[in-house]
Amino acid sequence: YPGKTLALVSHGALIRVLLHRAVGNASITTVVVGPGRVWRLDKFNSIHHLVGSVELPKAMPGTGAEGADLDQGKSTSVLLCRHGETDWNQAQRFQGMEDVPLNSTGVEQALLLANVLRSEDLWAVWSYPLHRARETAMAGAA
Repeated sequence: YPGKTLALVSHGALIRVLLHRAVGNASITTVVVGPGRVWRLDKFNSIHHLVGSVELPKAMPGTGAEGADLDQGKSTSVLLCRHGETDWNQAQRFQGMEDVPLNSTGVEQALLLANVLRSEDLWAVWSYPLHRARETAMAGAA
């Protein structure tokens, strides 16, 4: 999808595998993907839509893509979004593939995340199949 913006709502483990870093609930990490598999981390673990403006790093050290000059017209922006909070998150309990629903805080976080996603010109919204990710994505896709 050259020149488009996509959103992928998933659980923390998938994002951790992709970025080698943990992210917070209902956070947004923006990755710009250019031609030839060149990519740049544009925004990491953004939670400004939850608690106000936060200064965040612009590139993840060690990716080899820090400061890469990508042609924005041919690049694809991928917003990696973590689902909202669950009771198991609150208890610091590993969820894995258990289909744990969002708690009341997670539903509120999903709605706040949805407001940000609606302000983007999204070409597509993809979701991990677990309920907590789907519920967060559905709010953003509406």
